[in-house]
Amino acid sequence: MDALNRTSHYTFNLDTLIAVLYNVSIFFNVGGKAMNEKVFHVGGVELHVDNRNFGSDGGPSVRVYGEVSGENVQLLRFDCFRKDPHYHYDPSGKNDQRHLDKASVPDSVAWTIEQLGQNLAEMIHTAGYASVAEGVDQTAVTQVLSEVESLMRSED
Repeated sequence: MDALNRTSHYTFNLDTLIAVLYNVSIFFNVGGKAMNEKVFHVGGVELHVDNRNFGSDGGPSVRVYGEVSGENVQLLRFDCFRKDPHYHYDPSGKNDQRHLDKASVPDSVAWTIEQLGQNLAEMIHTAGYASVAEGVDQTAVTQVLSEVESLMRSED
């Protein structure tokens, strides 16, 4: 599935698409505000990093995609929102959403990076995608996490 088809579920106009060998940067304009999504193709999955805003809440987000039966499927989503940080198992299917307690997890970005670096395959398995989980190269994913974290923190 090419990058344009992957983004066709968005409801806004795609102004510019720039593809780079191992990752993709997508620049678009929503309501006059420029936004940026960076996609990392790494370790058997795709990490989509962007900033999501919904009314008075929002913040950096990482969506994890994998190939399931020939389709690119969102397996996990980490929403590091200012007011209600949370994550989703299988957001496009069963959408099992879990809220983070800000008292015990004061830095949702750091928590997300830790999950991606240490528990990604396990979380994908929990989301119901065992075959994708088996193909995750955790070492390769770990190698891009400093850039993922930097992008997430620049979106704060």
